[in-house]
Amino acid sequence: MFGRSAAQNPQTNPAKLARLARSSDAVILLAIASNPSTPSEVLDTLAHSQDWLFNGNFQVAGNPSTSPQTLQYLATVRDGLIRKTLASNPFLPGEMLTIDFARYWEPNLIGRSQKYPAPGTRLDAIIPSVWSNRVLTALADNPSTPAKTLAELATEKNADIALALAKNPATPSDALSKLWSAANKDQKKNIGLHLARNLATPSTVRAELLEYPEYRDSILHTWPLEGKDVRVDLARNPGFSEAGPKKIHTLLLHDPEVEVRIAIALSRMVSPEILSLLIHDASPAVAITAKARSITSQTELQQLVKEHHDPNLFEAIFLNEKLPKELPIRTAKQTSSDLSPGGTQHHNINSTRKTIICTQWLIF
Repeated sequence: MFGRSAAQNPQTNPAKLARLARSSDAVILLAIASNPSTPSEVLDTLAHSQDWLFNGNFQVAGNPSTSPQTLQYLATVRDGLIRKTLASNPFLPGEMLTIDFARYWEPNLIGRSQKYPAPGTRLDAIIPSVWSNRVLTALADNPSTPAKTLAELATEKNADIALALAKNPATPSDALSKLWSAANKDQKKNIGLHLARNLATPSTVRAELLEYPEYRDSILHTWPLEGKDVRVDLARNPGFSEAGPKKIHTLLLHDPEVEVRIAIALSRMVSPEILSLLIHDASPAVAITAKARSITSQTELQQLVKEHHDPNLFEAIFLNEKLPKELPIRTAKQTSSDLSPGGTQHHNINSTRKTIICTQWLIF
């Protein structure tokens, strides 16, 4: 009993596991085959053992300590479960993590084609065809599967594969977008929650998911892996996405980065409703920029310019369609001349004048 306990304990010394592997007890051998602390040479010996080949290769195939050579050998075993387990192993060599691995026999991986079916033989000619989709699903679920393979899997018309891709943080954002766009109403129900929780899901898809009450918490409590610059660009130019400006801006209102929320306020496509929300933003920089986009009074405009010297403020003023075209520049020049020319203020005034000159093209 002690031997079985030690065989399955990851804390057991590898040398002791190697000694236990000499046992004839099948339970001990299976435990050793599953133990990530088992030395790779012991796993290789177990994989080639004719005494328990059928029962033990499944455990060896899924063990993260199994060597690439042994994994390649196991790819020649005529067993669908072993092939599926290999496809799930994040340590499977990258050249094996392909769609062909699920569809074709690959004896050349170990150079023993004379003892196995010819290269190019379809896998479903050797084992039941149902295993091909199961192996593809395992590949779709494997975080080590190359992006190219995951993108190819996104074209498969299979619900299980789509679900696995929706969960996988390694799935390219473009592939996740295609999954969502191609899904019908029922399919969207199946993959929606997983896309909402997946950090790889792009903001364009997350913006659409935000409209579903059941996904809202997941969307607002996770933020995508895409960079801040990508989100800033999307906030500025949301019209190129399928989701559209309103959905994109509604999502990015919750973005933790101030620069992203400022970009919304500076977007030519931002709606009055979104601007009214941004005016109450917790960040003064965001709130001021939004206010400059919405202001209609010349008095308020002059006061705003006197109190703040942020380049974003002047760009927002120039984008404000509610103001006469000549008013922003006239007000800015007048405000600059009224301010004291000394110290830090002088530096700010010069920056303001540069901003006015650089951004005049926005209104003329």
